[in-house]
Amino acid sequence: MSSLETPAFDLLSIDFEGTCEPGGVKEFGVARFGVSRLSSIQAHSPEDVMIESENFANASHRHRKFAFGTSTKVSPELLPRVVAQQVGGVRSINEDVTPGHSIDHDFKFMDALGVPIERFDNFIGIVDTCQLAREILGRGMSLKKLLETLRIPFEPTQLHCAGNDAHYTLRAMLALLYWQSTGKRLDEAVARTEKIGLLPSVVLRPVQSPQGIEMQKEAAENVEECFDSTLFANEHEAEA
Repeated sequence: MSSLETPAFDLLSIDFEGTCEPGGVKEFGVARFGVSRLSSIQAHSPEDVMIESENFANASHRHRKFAFGTSTKVSPELLPRVVAQQVGGVRSINEDVTPGHSIDHDFKFMDALGVPIERFDNFIGIVDTCQLAREILGRGMSLKKLLETLRIPFEPTQLHCAGNDAHYTLRAMLALLYWQSTGKRLDEAVARTEKIGLLPSVVLRPVQSPQGIEMQKEAAENVEECFDSTLFANEHEAEA
């Protein structure tokens, strides 16, 4: 089987909770995934392709439980620096594509914090999953409804925590792009019958309890330009 070439960029999903007023940001969430890790069917185990997710919470606000690790408390004064460090690509040498659900709302938070998205030069594309759903499924919808439509496992009480929303937005983007590329919903039946590498391990991973988990402006003109079609090729197509 010939090796599949996939883009060497990262997905960096962001989300904010709260208001844009001074000190009004309750949470900042970020989720990362290196797309190149999907290129091999055998080189990785499912645990190697987990989405890395983090949640930074204002210590003075109540917040929902972060489902993918432990929230990091941060003061309002330090939050702009944290956002700049997380968004600025310090964790990756690759370029980034940023998905977000109604992402213009999140950019307003960044503007209010003094770290506008235009400040960073590591982005090659920005994708709004709400708009992407409208293009692929025929209508935009809330993140909750989108996850239900895509049959991605989640608990409704987990939403509106910034780190959780960033994580699930990234999963939704991968599922939408699979649907766009193949015309099929990525569900358990497809995962059982088609050899599509580790993508199901990323998108369809069951919801886990936080206990025991130790983990730490322009939209892209054409999403397919960012995601090579071979990303979703099955094994038989690769051998052709």
